[in-house]
Amino acid sequence: MNIEEMPGENHFQNSFLEYLWALVDQGKFNDDRPEDAVVAKLRDTPLDDLSYDEYLLFEERVRPLVEEWHYRWQTFEDEYLTRRSPDYYDVKDDSQGDLFGD
Repeated sequence: MNIEEMPGENHFQNSFLEYLWALVDQGKFNDDRPEDAVVAKLRDTPLDDLSYDEYLLFEERVRPLVEEWHYRWQTFEDEYLTRRSPDYYDVKDDSQGDLFGD
């Protein structure tokens, strides 16, 4: 079964922005974060008109949470809080590692 054949997938794609606005109405994506600015911009701008960087923010930070809300609503609040924590998207450089465990 591919994604197009998944139950509810077509409905989800057609209703994605409605779900997003419902989350905004519940107080989600209303902080001063880069992805929140993208969500606000989507009120007046089609998804196709976002800049490349805005689109990446949307795909990496907004879409996964809307999908979580739609497909796994029972775990949405925990996932939202986890992904919205200040250091969730920080890049961790473990290339040097802690050689001596100090």
